[in-house]
Amino acid sequence: MAERRGFLEGLIVGVILGGLSLLVASPKSRKDIQDLVQKVKDDNVNVFKTTQASTEELIEKTKQSIEKGFDQLGDIIKENQKVSAEDILTNKEK
Repeated sequence: MAERRGFLEGLIVGVILGGLSLLVASPKSRKDIQDLVQKVKDDNVNVFKTTQASTEELIEKTKQSIEKGFDQLGDIIKENQKVSAEDILTNKEK
């Protein structure tokens, strides 16, 4: 998973740097570039929507996993506190 994350981060940074270099070194006017970017966006609306939906789903699953982990951790802490309190009480009575 860490390898995939590193790859995705590199891919995103590469796309951003490529886009910036395109804007700086492009012989086309700003308007031409804006039209080209808009065309790419329009042609890939479905890809963007699918990516957004899967990303939102992944975020929701991650939130649920984190909440479940915190609940389990809370239960473990409560159980340890209960055991410790019981140990203290039984040791005092002896």
